[in-house]
Amino acid sequence: MCWANLFSALNLSPGCFLNGFLTSKFYLAVGGRLSSFHQGNVLIHDTYLAHKNQSFIKRRRLLQNTLSDRKAGQLFANLPIVNIKRFVSHQQTTDQNRKRILTYATYFSCAVGAVLLTVIGAKEYKKLTRRARGIEQIAEPLLGRRKYLYKYRGYIYDEYIVDHVDKIHHFEIQEDDVWVLSYPKAGLNLIKFVNSTSR
Repeated sequence: MCWANLFSALNLSPGCFLNGFLTSKFYLAVGGRLSSFHQGNVLIHDTYLAHKNQSFIKRRRLLQNTLSDRKAGQLFANLPIVNIKRFVSHQQTTDQNRKRILTYATYFSCAVGAVLLTVIGAKEYKKLTRRARGIEQIAEPLLGRRKYLYKYRGYIYDEYIVDHVDKIHHFEIQEDDVWVLSYPKAGLNLIKFVNSTSR
């Protein structure tokens, strides 16, 4: 009777009152869970930020140590010593091989250059000595680019004879000696002709 008088005084039905009571309970429960979920999220977020800041600080310290210390032992402090030794020795052997190859290539190029300079210098020295002795080259277009004929004291000599012209004066020459100059094709006929005339 008491509940009935209360409902009639408030102009509420029992079903409407029950519906409002359950709805308020539902909202309170959901709100409490949401608040606890929000607090949990805030806690997780704060923990993540703290961990992220710590990892950033560690990375910054590692970078500072790397930039300040150039030694292999301090640069790779977390690696085993065996790996560091292998890495350093392999790098050293590679650098030594490169230096050795560069040294050999330098010596080879210097040797080739010295040989070329020697050959060119010998040719130029030979030309200068011939000019100093009075031997002149004859530019004959029919002979091509190379010059085989030389002029010395009014006479024309071949390339193979011109260097030995000065030695001719040291021969024992008599006044009745006969000099025969012949070519391979007509040499025998010319020698026979000279012999027949000399008799």
